[in-house]
Amino acid sequence: LGRFAVLRNAPAGAVFRLGVVATAVSVFLTGVWNAWWWLVAMRVASGWGAAFAFAAGGAIVAGRYKGYSTRSSLASGIYFAGGGLGMVVSASIVPTLIAANGSSSWPAAWAVLGVVCALMGVFPYTASLGTNVTLPGSQARAEGRVQVGKYVLATMAYLLFAFAHTAYVFFVFAWAKTIGVPWHQATWMWVVLGLGVMASPFLWQRALKNWDPNKVLGAVCLQTCIGAALPLMSTAGFVLLLSAVLIGLAFFMAPAAIAILVRVSEPEPRWAVGIAAFSVFFSVGQAAGSWAAGVIADRASLTHTLAVGAVGLFVAAALAGLGRARQQ
Repeated sequence: LGRFAVLRNAPAGAVFRLGVVATAVSVFLTGVWNAWWWLVAMRVASGWGAAFAFAAGGAIVAGRYKGYSTRSSLASGIYFAGGGLGMVVSASIVPTLIAANGSSSWPAAWAVLGVVCALMGVFPYTASLGTNVTLPGSQARAEGRVQVGKYVLATMAYLLFAFAHTAYVFFVFAWAKTIGVPWHQATWMWVVLGLGVMASPFLWQRALKNWDPNKVLGAVCLQTCIGAALPLMSTAGFVLLLSAVLIGLAFFMAPAAIAILVRVSEPEPRWAVGIAAFSVFFSVGQAAGSWAAGVIADRASLTHTLAVGAVGLFVAAALAGLGRARQQ
């Protein structure tokens, strides 16, 4: 909600840079103190920072490549898939530290992640300095408001996707621990997940360019559903890795599909606000999904959590598949 308000009244580049700095600083400071309120405060700060960078960066990429019809969709996909590199790096650092030194090494892990975050933020920070994508509130108001209502099916699908995918992404490794999967194998699952995210824009390049964005979102939800359901069918190591591959190659393409939907359906002054509006739904869905998945795990089991998530993703795929973009 905060990023939605800010993006209506500030240049996208400035918002993006604020987000990059806030994320790196808050991640670094997370391990300074183990008080509950401090950890919550740092998670809120990093959530704000990542939200600003996520939405504003999407608008910057869309604006920078608006004149390149053959590159714009791939560029959006690459941008949103960049988180995969962070997943691979974090998987290379945190599990090793924790396995070697136990939970007492978490402060050091947060500090290292903060430094890595800052280093990886240097290039996008400097690249955003040359952007000419500005979104002052007066211009956005002059162009009218983003009518989220005309995206009913896409909004419902994206909200449900955000709600349901957390059952896998946030809980599958806890589930893996309960069935005796060694930490190094679980680490490889996370690495494979991240590598899949990095490769996903190239796999989906043609679809992002040629398909209706609603259909891309539906296909992404369906593939994520299949990946989430695989561990329910078999706990064999190769099946778990295949599950991570399928989800890694898909789930970060959901925000890319939404960014493209906004880009083809709205005038440029509404892009960042439109992406931010959808991101509000995503944030709400993700928060509610995390809570619901935890409740299901506590009252039933982590297996039930994964099953509910897979069903939710299937419904999201069906809803998105029924939608149709309105070309601007």
